[in-house]
This record gives sequence, structure tokens and C-alpha cells, in this order.
Amino acid sequence: QQQQQQQQQQQGQGQRRQQAPRQRSMWASGVVGFSSQYSRAEHSAAQLLGKPRVFPAAGSDGRAWSPVPRQGQGREWVRLRFAEPVEARAVTVYQSHNPGSLVEVRASPAGAEAWRTIWRGERYNHVPSRPPSDALTLDVGGAAGDAISSGGAISAP
Repeated sequence: QQQQQQQQQQQGQGQRRQQAPRQRSMWASGVVGFSSQYSRAEHSAAQLLGKPRVFPAAGSDGRAWSPVPRQGQGREWVRLRFAEPVEARAVTVYQSHNPGSLVEVRASPAGAEAWRTIWRGERYNHVPSRPPSDALTLDVGGAAGDAISSGGAISAP
């Protein structure tokens, strides 16, 4: 019986189980830049930091970023930083006012200067049946295996 247990232990040592990747939520920790903001306090780009404070409520709220559309400006954008590099599998964008404006998410691998597109989609903010607010989860497939350090740059027209 002792011999049988030793054999089982030896066999078990040769078999390693593949563990599922650990999932966790990470919130933006800093604003790198932005195209515009309604003010320096309410509706500022800094409102994007940390956990969402408005969603699932809908409508204009000073605790959410609101860009100021300008004539001739095709897209509004914001660049966010995250506290540590991660291999992102998905990015969730909370939209509480005029959802459906997001068209692109870009990321920068750890230590790199170049940004690259990790998600692109079509606007749907003109669709009458769209929800009043939404949490759009984008599958970014591990961002091609690179850790994202400086965060995602979000561009919305």
C-alpha cells in the first residue's frame, strides 16, 4: 500500500495542471492627456479615475468626464495611466451619457512610447433603441501578449 502511494505521488509530480489566469479589476490611476474637458472640477478628465461613480445612472453628471465638442474637431479623446502593467484580456468602458460614442481603444506596452489600436468599433449613439447608459466590455485578447502600462487612450467622436 505504501509503495502504491509513492507511485501515485511520483505520477502526480509529472502532471501539472494548467491554472486559469487570475482575473481582477483595475481602475485608471492618472490622466496623461485629453482633448478637452468641460471644467477643471466637474466633468473633468480626472472624473475617469478610480471606480465609476455615475454608472448605471444615465444623463449628464459632474462626476463623469464630458468633453467640449469644438467645430472642426473630429474626435474627443483621453489618455489614462494604470498603476501597474497588466496583460489585459478585456477593457470595460462605462458610458453614462450618450452611450455609443466610443470608436477606438489604444494601448501602450510597458516601457514603449508607441500606442497601437487594440479595439475599434462603429458608433451607435444615433440608434434610438440604445440603452440610456451602458458598460461596454471590449475583448482585447491580451493586447497581443504585451503588458499595458501607460493605460488606454480612448477616442470617441
